[in-house]
Amino acid sequence: MVFLLPGFTDDHIDESAGSIWFYCRCLGSNSYPGFCVVSVCCLQNNSMIRILICFFGILMAPALSAESRSMSDKLMQVKSFTADNGLHVIFHHRDDSDTFTAQLVVNLGLQDFSCKDRQAPHLLEHMLLEGTTRFDRKTLRQRIRNLGGKTKAYTREESTYYTISLHSDYPDIALDTLHSVISEPRFNKQDFITSKQIIHAEQGSNSNSTSPFGKPIPVLTEMAKAQLFKGTELYCDNLSSPDHLRLDYIKALYRDHYVASNMTLIVIGHFDEQAILELIGSRFMALPMLPEPKHNPIPRWQPDYATINARNALFNPEANLHLYLPGVGSTDPLADYYEIIAEYFSEQLYYEVRGAKGLGYTPRAHLDNTTRYGYIEATTKTTSRWLPEAQQSFVDLYQQLQKKGIPEKDVERIKAKLVLEFESKQRDHDELASIYRRNRFQIRETGKMPDFVANIKQVNAGKLNQVIATRFPPNPLIATHVRPSLYLTVLQFVLISMVVTAMIWPLLRRLRKRNQS
Repeated sequence: MVFLLPGFTDDHIDESAGSIWFYCRCLGSNSYPGFCVVSVCCLQNNSMIRILICFFGILMAPALSAESRSMSDKLMQVKSFTADNGLHVIFHHRDDSDTFTAQLVVNLGLQDFSCKDRQAPHLLEHMLLEGTTRFDRKTLRQRIRNLGGKTKAYTREESTYYTISLHSDYPDIALDTLHSVISEPRFNKQDFITSKQIIHAEQGSNSNSTSPFGKPIPVLTEMAKAQLFKGTELYCDNLSSPDHLRLDYIKALYRDHYVASNMTLIVIGHFDEQAILELIGSRFMALPMLPEPKHNPIPRWQPDYATINARNALFNPEANLHLYLPGVGSTDPLADYYEIIAEYFSEQLYYEVRGAKGLGYTPRAHLDNTTRYGYIEATTKTTSRWLPEAQQSFVDLYQQLQKKGIPEKDVERIKAKLVLEFESKQRDHDELASIYRRNRFQIRETGKMPDFVANIKQVNAGKLNQVIATRFPPNPLIATHVRPSLYLTVLQFVLISMVVTAMIWPLLRRLRKRNQS
């Protein structure tokens, strides 16, 4: 920042002031930009008026620096500590917010289980939200809803997390409820049965393992992720059923993994810091001190890029097209490079597939990553008629990306765009919590958030295009969800007709005999 007092120009900063200017910059001109220039002015003029103006400039420097500081810098100023029982706490105070959000992250996810037991952490998540020893299901829900809040929970590759958001006047209710959810389970049989049924409803499967139609087929995105992460526990050919899991097993899982040393508590919003620390201390820091459970190392995986073709409903004209590429986790040094690549590819898909050809509705691409896993997904909705042409456009644009890379001017433009987008997104607590969750291990180790803005500005086109050339496969993974072909439609119609005929034929014969008699 350059700041000159009235009546001064760049000519007033001559060589005689060079040493003072350099010294002030070393002190940190980003923090006190006014101090450096005013110091130069003082060197040039020794009058009392100038000296007074200098002191005024020094006093105003913090205010000037606050305006010049990046919005992301303000929003990323988190505080972090590890309690005596091993609980990691991240909290971020926001004066301009009227919402309070508390999220508890447990380092237990899908990667910790074989395909057979894949639904175990998911089942445990649902059971904990079915009610506690203090609050039944209805009370647990209404306690937050009645205060204009919401409760959410997810089980992902590396973690399970529970989030409660409500008005900032009630942080004690949020923390008390969250504490009850994860520390006061009731584990009754009816909740166990209900939770299994909920998982089946989410998957579109059923609880009949002897179904004549065979095993349920995973949803398209899960099938694609399985092929991308082939070689890890995330690779499963079919949906995992929770039916064989026993309540004792779920209780043991909770006992071993839901310990303070395996958790991170994230607190965001407008709150009294001292009061919040007291609440955390009286509840979460009172959890028993137990050793952190061991996690198996994640092996290197070899993606399978074979095309996936899933069938849609028989008479549904809509088709879904997906293109998948391997990515990196949020803690990987190249994460920002993949973010720019996904953004550029998204733009090209929109301009070509929708803008130039009108083949799809909102084609886009994005980077989806956790701490250590990541992938780029490009997708669009289209129709069965236009699917082949849309798919070819996806592949052509990907091949162009591989051959030509991304022009330097576009790299710089997208970098600026992502910084502005990043600063805007941070006003949403869910987005903030997601960023803190993905970077929780780094925050725990260093005590601060990685500097996204600084990292994104360091990306250069040369290295980015090298990443594209060396890390991306010759052919991407394509997955489609479309209604059956005419041949399959006719075949299905014939089979259905045969089944219906076989069912009603005895009845028709009986009616015929009755009429003849």
